[in-house]
Amino acid sequence: MKPLASAKVAGAIASALISSSAFATSVFINEFHYDNDGGDVDEFIEIVAPEGTDLTDYSVVLYNGNNGAAYLTETLSGTVASLGDGMGSYVINLPTNGIQNGAPDGLALVDSNGQLIQFLSYEGSFTAVGGAADGITSVDIGIEETASTEIGMSLQLTGEGSEYDDFTWHANNQTPGAANQGQTFNFTVTPFINEIHYDNDGGDINELVEIAGSANTDLSGYTLVFYNGNGGSDYATESLSGVIPNLNDSGFGVLAFEKSGIQNGSPDGIALVGPDGTVIQFLSYEGELTATSGAANGLTSIDIGVSETTSTEVGLSLQLGGEGRQYSDFTWNAPASATAGAVNLTQVFGTSSDTDDGDSGSDDDGNDAPGIIPEGMFINEFHYDNDGGDENEFVEIAGPAGADLSTVSLVLYNGNGGTSYKTVTFTGTLPDEGNGYGTAAMLVSGIQNGAPDGLALVVDVDVVEFLSYEGVMTATNGPASGLTSTDILVSETGTALSTQSLQRVGEGNQRCSFIFAGPADASMGSINAGQLFTQEDDAQCSDIDDGSDDNQDDLVIGLCGDSATLISDVQGDSFVTPLNGQRVVIEAAVTAVLDGGSFFVQEEPSDQDSNPLTSEGIAVYAPDVSVSTGQIVRLLGTAEEYYEQTQLSDIEANLACGSNTTLATSMWLPVENALAFEALEGMLISNSQTLYVTQNYNYGEFGELGVAPSRLYQPTQIALPGSDEAFALASANALSQMLIDDTGSGDAVSAYYVPDDGFTADNSARSGMQVSNIEGVLGYAFNWYRVYQTKSPTTVNTNPREAAPAISAKDLTIAGFNVLNLSNGDGNGGDFPTARGATTADEYARQLDKIVSALVVINADILGLMEIENDGFGSDSAIAQLVDALNSAMGEGTYAYIDASSVANNNGAVGTDEIVVGILHKPATVSVNEAPRVLYSSNSPSDDEGVLFVDTKNRPSLAQQFIHLASGETFVVNVNHFKSKGSSCGTGDDDYETGQGNCNKTRTRAATAVATWLEAEYPDTPVILLGDLNSYAKEDPITVLNDYGYSDAAATVIGELAYSYTFDGQLGTLDYLMTNALASEWLFDATEWHINADEPAVLDYNTEDNGDLFTNSLLYRASDHDPVIATFTMPSETMAGDWDSDGDIDMIDLQRLSMAIASNQDMDDSFDLNNDGLINIFDVMMLRNMCTNTGCAIN
Repeated sequence: MKPLASAKVAGAIASALISSSAFATSVFINEFHYDNDGGDVDEFIEIVAPEGTDLTDYSVVLYNGNNGAAYLTETLSGTVASLGDGMGSYVINLPTNGIQNGAPDGLALVDSNGQLIQFLSYEGSFTAVGGAADGITSVDIGIEETASTEIGMSLQLTGEGSEYDDFTWHANNQTPGAANQGQTFNFTVTPFINEIHYDNDGGDINELVEIAGSANTDLSGYTLVFYNGNGGSDYATESLSGVIPNLNDSGFGVLAFEKSGIQNGSPDGIALVGPDGTVIQFLSYEGELTATSGAANGLTSIDIGVSETTSTEVGLSLQLGGEGRQYSDFTWNAPASATAGAVNLTQVFGTSSDTDDGDSGSDDDGNDAPGIIPEGMFINEFHYDNDGGDENEFVEIAGPAGADLSTVSLVLYNGNGGTSYKTVTFTGTLPDEGNGYGTAAMLVSGIQNGAPDGLALVVDVDVVEFLSYEGVMTATNGPASGLTSTDILVSETGTALSTQSLQRVGEGNQRCSFIFAGPADASMGSINAGQLFTQEDDAQCSDIDDGSDDNQDDLVIGLCGDSATLISDVQGDSFVTPLNGQRVVIEAAVTAVLDGGSFFVQEEPSDQDSNPLTSEGIAVYAPDVSVSTGQIVRLLGTAEEYYEQTQLSDIEANLACGSNTTLATSMWLPVENALAFEALEGMLISNSQTLYVTQNYNYGEFGELGVAPSRLYQPTQIALPGSDEAFALASANALSQMLIDDTGSGDAVSAYYVPDDGFTADNSARSGMQVSNIEGVLGYAFNWYRVYQTKSPTTVNTNPREAAPAISAKDLTIAGFNVLNLSNGDGNGGDFPTARGATTADEYARQLDKIVSALVVINADILGLMEIENDGFGSDSAIAQLVDALNSAMGEGTYAYIDASSVANNNGAVGTDEIVVGILHKPATVSVNEAPRVLYSSNSPSDDEGVLFVDTKNRPSLAQQFIHLASGETFVVNVNHFKSKGSSCGTGDDDYETGQGNCNKTRTRAATAVATWLEAEYPDTPVILLGDLNSYAKEDPITVLNDYGYSDAAATVIGELAYSYTFDGQLGTLDYLMTNALASEWLFDATEWHINADEPAVLDYNTEDNGDLFTNSLLYRASDHDPVIATFTMPSETMAGDWDSDGDIDMIDLQRLSMAIASNQDMDDSFDLNNDGLINIFDVMMLRNMCTNTGCAIN
């Protein structure tokens, strides 16, 4: 929920507080109860902290004073709930007699890094033994509870302030989750850097740094120290002065300070220093740096993640956005119109705790406010979780245009306990964005991450909607107290993008006319894609959308044959049922029964309509109802969209209405449009085409396969990103592919239905396999239309495994192999699970066996590796033990590895990532020439935007020069692993418009850097550049390398249908072996050995849910990327005097040279063996002395 940079700052500030004084901390134990009359009840501990503080992985450790040992640890999770006035609380409830009763005992508060914040005790002091407080003597709080203490009392702090030492301990009536009796918080925000401008188009003007903080804070004595990233020294100091004003009566304000000559990054930094010389913040732009002088000496900066360039327009700045009180509540935004001396464009101060339950200030509590009374409003869109630090979190509401928002608020609830933790208020009125309806959105930082959590929309004091995500919850306080939420049934996870959201789709103007879908591209502050507001809407929604419909309470199931609603009417002719939330009665035949309580029914032919856009089938969720295929059932249920599939739930059933055999409806791929799938949703279908497996990643775990009329390629593998051809291919792929699935529930696979003769490690279900005669019910789940099979299809293995790569051998073989996070723990069987690889020593052993088996068959002279553990180059390192295993299989000394420790920059490791690239070679074929060289950010080429190569995103690039022993030729092998598409790099870097994915700019700049660096380091040298570049063939990074003269060997030999990876059923090359112009002259053959990308993931080294059935040490699915292999014809040296070029000098060469001299034949100067400028008998005499065979004999 906080940006990563903010989290780091918070951690740094917390560490500073702990190291300076345990009593000055603003995160502290505020109240607890441990003993009372009778059996101890309602025991608890309350922690308070500045509002918005995330206490995840903090802990409270309870100590026994009798032996000093810890007896219980409570780990915290989540953000403190607001107490108002800038502070919040976190309550730990303990069981009866959970806290020991003293004489003495104690409790320690520990931060997320394991550092001790407080160690308090009651009924005396003692020294802790073990744990975070080991060796520390507790501080007795001076008061206690006894066996006669009344129930409902507690020990609590009273006084006024915001830090522990502002308060004193007293006994009073307990107040968990609220300010204590006699306690007043007056949290003062530490000043922070709020806005920066340092670079623009032309000569830099209006450069500034702005400071924000609590109103009335005097900045006298504060300073700004400016740092140069090239060397880390300070180059300027600015003394601050003035008092921060109270802007907008928020209690907060800003002061801006102009400063000409702020340096332009790559990187540079700014430190905010307090009057006592303490560094409050050390921020940088365009990278991190370590200060070597001044107040921040020895500290490493925090990169704010956004920057300005020489093309930034005059009048823009970098500024914080979001809402809250302190630095960690806000996020740095890309250049926007400067707001020096005013609140930033997307910034709201103080709203995180501006809740006011008192009088609104008007004569009748606000009901005379201008505008339309806000009726018919609902939550329309929100975003709360994404990959990395949560950013761009917001909530959007919708309703009638002109609605006055002055009495509208949103209360956020924590599902763990049901308490509210934040309230935000809206202002203004709703605009008219279409047909008299509109939206309003607000950035809301710190929205909690579910399982479950909720949000209540409140108008005045009435809850009009109480929604939750990742489950259902009941509110225990605030306006929604006692209400049970409605789960929206879609959610975001840690893999969602920061530019996505959950949003309502459908048609109408009432909340129950729409359903939540997503994650999808966010449309904050505007009507969602897939949403159409209409002026007329007959839907009837309950006051709080809890799924009920009071108008249908009297609907009865009736008798078999009575009138019923047609399934086609329930399904409608679009993606959302027009009867969403309504109770209906249907009567139809069961077509398929799934595990987990679901089945499908379909209308009998006589009840089917003639509209090709309305489906005649529907899913039913009824775990307590037992049915069988062919049975006609009469059902009363609620129509709804469950994860975008129309279904009936809350079922009352009559199971005795006869039987019917349903005939399958034929379908064909590709479909005409997405509605063509939807028109068959829930129906029994058949497909007689010859289809091919396109994806099998989840086959082992979930029993699902992707199929299409042909194998599909990533659009940007075939066509230029953003081109009409690329967009057309993306659309065609979507309409060509569906899943076939078993009838199991979740990861409980009911049966493996392909291959025909059974699925095992030795008999794989490979992508490219032919599948035909598919029959089953078409459903929708997890973003895919899928056929739940009612009979097994027919298969033909049209893509069999290759025992060895299909490539012609030559003088030199070079291969690239992504080894899938090969990590060996500590190298001695311990330190598992590893950060990215095997979780057990057995998994590692199996992974090593699989990889070694593959590398033995490849038998390359040089191997470039990606994703091997970055643990140095000693004997216990992953790369050393891989070579040991290879040599054990192939013979001692067959392979050696390049030891890059001489150019390592991280205590023997290369870069800071958990994984790294590496190089193996055969000393019998090539020798190492010179030391290896590594491209880091520190030695990267730069441009106006800063360093081109960012080694905290890309793995450092490794280059090694070799000599081919047989030919004497010198060449370079360079191994790379560019930033993946899997996580966001932010606005301007991620490419959603043309389909190149996250971090495209980072990869493109890395490609430029590597090519430029190689050209400078190894001029006029053949270079083989290989690696996992995480870019498809037509994407910008590959285009850049092509422009620098590099050609992909696989593309040269195989063409555009080359592939090394599959994702979402689409093939492409992420892995490359490229040659510059000089090396291209040697290229003989190339291939991609498809031992990985076409195999189901269940066959890899990991321990799967399916027991030992698929455990194997085969070379197949050794990784998720295919190895790329190329062979080269190396130039052979011409032997001086070897007339017939047969590799030796013998009598034939003597005779030919003599005859040529006698006949005055023109000859090459190379036969002037004595270098006298003439070719004559003296050269023949010299040649006789050069004979390679005794007596110049002819072999």
